[in-house]
Amino acid sequence: MPDLLFTDSGHLKSIEGISTLPAHRWTSRCSICREKEGAVVKCWHCSKEFHVSCAWNASYKFGFEIQPVKSSRRDTTTTATFQGESGLMTAVVICKDHDSTKRRIYDICETDEGGETALQVYCRAYKQAPVAQTHGLLRKARRLDQILNIQLETPLPDPTLDNLQCSQCQTLYSPAFYPSDTGTWLCHSCNFKAHPPPVQPSSTTNPTPTTISSPPLTPEPMEGILTTPNGTGTGTEQAYAPVVAST
Repeated sequence: MPDLLFTDSGHLKSIEGISTLPAHRWTSRCSICREKEGAVVKCWHCSKEFHVSCAWNASYKFGFEIQPVKSSRRDTTTTATFQGESGLMTAVVICKDHDSTKRRIYDICETDEGGETALQVYCRAYKQAPVAQTHGLLRKARRLDQILNIQLETPLPDPTLDNLQCSQCQTLYSPAFYPSDTGTWLCHSCNFKAHPPPVQPSSTTNPTPTTISSPPLTPEPMEGILTTPNGTGTGTEQAYAPVVAST
């Protein structure tokens, strides 16, 4: 998928960019398994869409095509060289409705003179995330900005490409640098300390104790035989709680 990158393209580890896949890739139905779960890709020659795993199990053609690049576009186009052929290397998946023998398609496991497969050459040229130029947190934040469609009025500079340094702690490493009031730059940590977020007052701070008043107890009359101190009853009389009435 063109939207995905690898932190380590040599070993195909740590995929980045899954959250940036277009929504239609997740909602389209696979033409092979007829399910909508999972992202799909499109056939190189028609509009059929399918899961990569389903296409692989169905023995669809997987490979790479190298297209020549005009001299006027070589400075702006990333090219790759495989088996002596140089140009724009494109990953293709072709369903069984098309004849893939009419065009030169390099199989993903096909090797060149140096022993590298076409898949390794393609991933090294097009699928390596810029780990040496940009911090991982900054790459993730930029992908999130793309999802939320957030655009800064003044884009923040790239920490590595612009060789910035924090004027407070003198660090050269930070996910982002921010302009200070003195015209210098602050790292993410020092900028947070210089401009802390406002503290919202809590409704539970120093709560006022609430006193619950109970109504006064009023004794109610009870009918029964009142037990006198000498143990003899005097008949049916009215007694008030907490005198115990016996029958």
